[in-house]
Amino acid sequence: MLNQHQSIGQHLTINPKQIAQLAVFQLDTLNLKQRIEYEIEENPFLDKTDNAVEEEAKRSVNEALEEWQSWEDFYNNDYTDRHQYFVDSNGFEEQWYLSDNEIQGDYRTDLKQQLKYIKLTPIYYNLGCFILDSCNDKGYLELDITTLADDFSFKNSCCITEDDVRNVIAHVQQLEPLGVASSGILEYYLLQVSQKGKKNIPGGTLYVLNHHFTDLQRGRWKEINQSIAKNNFSLTAILGFLSRLRKAPVDTEITSLAYIIPDFILSFEGDNLKVGLNKTMASSIKINSSYAEEHVFSSGVSNQNEKIYLRQKYQQAQWFVEAIRLREKHLLQIMHCIVLLQQEYFCSGCEIDLKPMLMKHIVDKTGLNISVVSRLISNKHIATPFGTVSLKSLFSEGVPTTTGEAKSSAIVELAIKNIVKDEDKARPFTDKQITTLLRNQGYMIARRTVTKYRERMGLPVCKVREQTAKGKTSIDNEDIILV
Repeated sequence: MLNQHQSIGQHLTINPKQIAQLAVFQLDTLNLKQRIEYEIEENPFLDKTDNAVEEEAKRSVNEALEEWQSWEDFYNNDYTDRHQYFVDSNGFEEQWYLSDNEIQGDYRTDLKQQLKYIKLTPIYYNLGCFILDSCNDKGYLELDITTLADDFSFKNSCCITEDDVRNVIAHVQQLEPLGVASSGILEYYLLQVSQKGKKNIPGGTLYVLNHHFTDLQRGRWKEINQSIAKNNFSLTAILGFLSRLRKAPVDTEITSLAYIIPDFILSFEGDNLKVGLNKTMASSIKINSSYAEEHVFSSGVSNQNEKIYLRQKYQQAQWFVEAIRLREKHLLQIMHCIVLLQQEYFCSGCEIDLKPMLMKHIVDKTGLNISVVSRLISNKHIATPFGTVSLKSLFSEGVPTTTGEAKSSAIVELAIKNIVKDEDKARPFTDKQITTLLRNQGYMIARRTVTKYRERMGLPVCKVREQTAKGKTSIDNEDIILV
């Protein structure tokens, strides 16, 4: 027996063209340049424009001159204290020039090399590199599993599940340094403890981490001690052990600084602000029309499979060129809106002049989809007279004031930081007291919001700050407690 019924539902369908566009939108200037070079090598219907070829030739000549000048400087250098000696394969001692600012490689580059020695499929290796690129400078993975799976699937036009991401993360965490791509310090602590073995860790350590980690963060030693006393576990031994663990997979003090190529340049023309793209990429690539006429629009190709392949490549080339042009068009739209909304900030360069701004404000002014806006502002920077600024740092929620005007949350965070900085270290302020002080300054803010902002800035709670100042514990609380 046949049954018939009706239902109403919403379905989101993204075609391959949109996937190609979104993958291009989220690239910054440097990655887009590399992607263009890759696509030109892989797609026969794409080619560099004449301007790009001339510019590359000119740049090559300039680079050759700079290399020659560098060699002249090296050859004529009389200072020996800027050289180090090493022994070559024949046993002869030679000199090698070292600059004053020797730059160490990024930890991600080293881990990607290690990843090659693990037996992973090409798609899993690319996923591992994507995970490493998503880690922050301390080696922690800030994105959740679902977002990672979705973003990688969009970017690479494939289907990656959350289990695939977890599997690759497990491999990445076993590389050196251990624990890179951990979701937070709790997971990193548990990973380090698992490497020590049961004989080398104090009894109750895993229990405290799994059931009292929040108490550790808040410095509630009494509550923890009451819970573990019945099993005769030593809190002093546990805290001493935790204090000797590493606090982050990567030591930020010895890692190199990332060089940022800004996507926009902000300048002044008199009293007016002018903003533009640092470099336009749409003019550097074109469709090879003669190759297309010969292989797509003519009957010269008889093999049906070859015809389908060439037509797909031609279509992909069209999508890629169109995506680059749309990227630059939408980037300028978004940047003009941001400059208009944050005009006072760009004129003064002071964070106190930042206004509350959400992606919804950009969406309303430009008419773009919020997912498009999110990808376009991701990893983008603007060069200003007062330094290079991340676009994402300009977006913040608003906090109401007694005057009826909303202030940026960045300003409130700055006020909280100043309050904690100037407080009596022996009697630090609680979150409730900080809330009262902020309200006296005109900010209508709730205590839980103060707690959220304080934790986001990495400031410990009142108890931990007090115990650190008075030295009540035998260990450094700030070395153990990371909020």
